[in-house]
Parts: sequence; C-alpha cells; structure tokens
Amino acid sequence: MIKHISFYKDGKRMIVTPGPTGLFSVKVPSTSSSGYPAMKSLELTAEGLVNYPEYRDCDPTLTLEDGKKVRVYHAGNSHIPIVHPSLIIDEYDKRWREKRNKSASDSVKERLKENSKRKERTTQPMAPIIPPPPPRVSPNKSVKVSSSPPLKSANPNSDPFASVMDEWFGYDDDDQNDGLYENCDSGYYPTDDEYED
Repeated sequence: MIKHISFYKDGKRMIVTPGPTGLFSVKVPSTSSSGYPAMKSLELTAEGLVNYPEYRDCDPTLTLEDGKKVRVYHAGNSHIPIVHPSLIIDEYDKRWREKRNKSASDSVKERLKENSKRKERTTQPMAPIIPPPPPRVSPNKSVKVSSSPPLKSANPNSDPFASVMDEWFGYDDDDQNDGLYENCDSGYYPTDDEYED
C-alpha cells in the first residue's frame, strides 16, 4: 500500500501524505469569485493526484509502506505511464473507496438504529374547530312536498304587513291591478299635440 506520494517541484521534493479517509489533501492556485488569485483545497484520490495538471509533470513517485519507491511515469514523462505503479494506485483507491462506502453505510445504519430507539409520542386528540351543524330535518319527521303553488291564507293575521297596508290604501281595493292598466283598456293614447296644450 501507498505510504505517501512525492513530487519534485520548485527545486525540492514535496511529500503528500494521505488523510484518514485515504484521500490526499492539497492546495492548488485558483481565482476567487472577485477575480483575485487564491488557493483552494482539494481532496484527491491517488489517481486524481498523480494526474492533476499541477503535479503530473513533477515526477510523481510512490513511497510504499515497505519503503520501496516507485516512479509513476517513465523518466518523469507524464505521457508514458508505467504499468506496475498504475496497478498499485488502482488497488489503493479501490480499497479506500470500499472503506469509505462501508463507513458511510455503517453511519446510516447507526442513525436508523438511533431513530428506531426513539419513543413514539402521541399527541392529545383535538376537538373539531367548528362543530358540525345540527341536522335541518330530524330523521323521524318526513318532509311534505307540494306540487301546487302556495295558497293565500284566509286569516288576515297571517300577513304581518296587512294592517299597515289597510291603513295606507284602505280596506276595499277594487282595482286588482293597482292602476297599472288604466289607459290600456280604453285604447286611448294622448298625442304630442295634446301634451303641448
């Protein structure tokens, strides 16, 4: 397995050690949102690190746990990868990927277990906000439907306005039409000349 990866940059060899998740943390130059130069941190796999444009042409070299050193590219030329280091890098990334996935699934299982341990709480039942309206017709009574128009009651007290109407217009009302058709039956209509006189 890989202990660390080194690069020859700016006249010295720089060593990058993997973190607890097997990823390599590096800072690379970038541009901020306001347009100024800045540094950003990246978490890269071993393959991502040796192929990153900032480092691929800097003679990346693997140092294994047994102390052996293996160059990733032939004579430091990034266009000629060597097979053996490529296999070591693939195996390293594969193992750490499985560990990360397993730890992620374990943490999800732990969270689910904690959630299942929670006690269920029941809330107090709420009364309805608006009480239901009372039934309009009691279930024991039957509704009678008439097929004819309502008849005028013979009792004069049934009309609350009858006494007032009698005071205003009198008790005897000969004209059933209330004077609406006085001139219509005679057939006489005044002309414009008669209005002028």
